[in-house]
Amino acid sequence: PRRAMRLVMVSQGDGMDGANTISAGLGGAPSAVTDDVGRYSLRGVTPGIEVFVEVTAEGYEPATSEALTLAAGELRPHLDVELGRGGTLVVRVANADGTPAQGIVAFATYSGESDVPVDPKIAPVRDGVARLEDLRSGSWTVNLNPATPTLEPPARPAPQTAEVSSGEEATLEFTLPR
Repeated sequence: PRRAMRLVMVSQGDGMDGANTISAGLGGAPSAVTDDVGRYSLRGVTPGIEVFVEVTAEGYEPATSEALTLAAGELRPHLDVELGRGGTLVVRVANADGTPAQGIVAFATYSGESDVPVDPKIAPVRDGVARLEDLRSGSWTVNLNPATPTLEPPARPAPQTAEVSSGEEATLEFTLPR
């Protein structure tokens, strides 16, 4: 079954950092929401420049179309972008005494190979657990950071890396130093 998803069309090499952030009108990039069968229409695309369509949907890995260049007034029907199920990374964090940690965030960066930038993911640790969802398949490196800035940063455990697979859940376990 198809699901509603959001799309954004972005110029390649236009300097937009975080191009897969899908706020309407971000940096002048047109955006759209699909209908219930996945059809969409993008208006306001600048003709003559190379663009790609980037797609995100809850529960799926982000995906990007092949690059294309449109002429003024040109329509490109059936530009399909296939989405794979996203993976989940569960981060369990305990204090040195074994109690669930609080007041920190899990910060995950993609360390696998990708032709397009992959945004980092951030999740708060609540009752010793953070869930990072809708992750692209591949290697993700997780660092733990204080949830609020401190004058004297606390000691942190070394970063850890996990392999995330489409539609599956991976787990990392951290113990905070004293």
